[in-house]
Amino acid sequence: MASTPTTESPIAAAPQPQRVSSLKQRIILVSFIAIVILTECLLAYLFVPSGGQIAAVAEARYVEELANAVDQPEEPVVVSDTLAVTEVELGNYSITSLQPSSNVTLRIDFTLFGTVGTSDKSEFERRFANIEHRLRDQVIVEVRNSDMTDLRDAGLGLIRRRILEKSNALFGRPLLKSVVFSEFSFVEQ
Repeated sequence: MASTPTTESPIAAAPQPQRVSSLKQRIILVSFIAIVILTECLLAYLFVPSGGQIAAVAEARYVEELANAVDQPEEPVVVSDTLAVTEVELGNYSITSLQPSSNVTLRIDFTLFGTVGTSDKSEFERRFANIEHRLRDQVIVEVRNSDMTDLRDAGLGLIRRRILEKSNALFGRPLLKSVVFSEFSFVEQ
């Protein structure tokens, strides 16, 4: 006699529990990975500083170091028959700078002078001949990195201090007493 096949055979019922078990394992694995990733994101959000925070800390340190370097007492200027300081020309500059945040191009023109102790003038001239182009590059970099508020400052105090610090670092000792901008102008385009 021929038997009629039934839909519920022991062979057909066996794979069903394995599928459920496999599906549960996948859900558990995906859940575990999601929890690990979310935990890492949360820890990064809470404990890793943002780029703005890092920049603010770096700028604060730079301003503090600059203030410490500038606050050191300068040699007094003695007025007598001979002047204690002499002006020297550090170059004419015509700089074009793009401000990407405001999509403005700046045209900055000036002549830069420095004051040097009269007794140091010969050493200054000797060292200046060796570093003239590096000094020029540092001045251009400092002016291009300046904010609009720094450029609008009547005394150009922050820019002057930065240029003075970078210049004296290039000379290897503080030969320049101060830097002076002459015929400074900038135009927004």
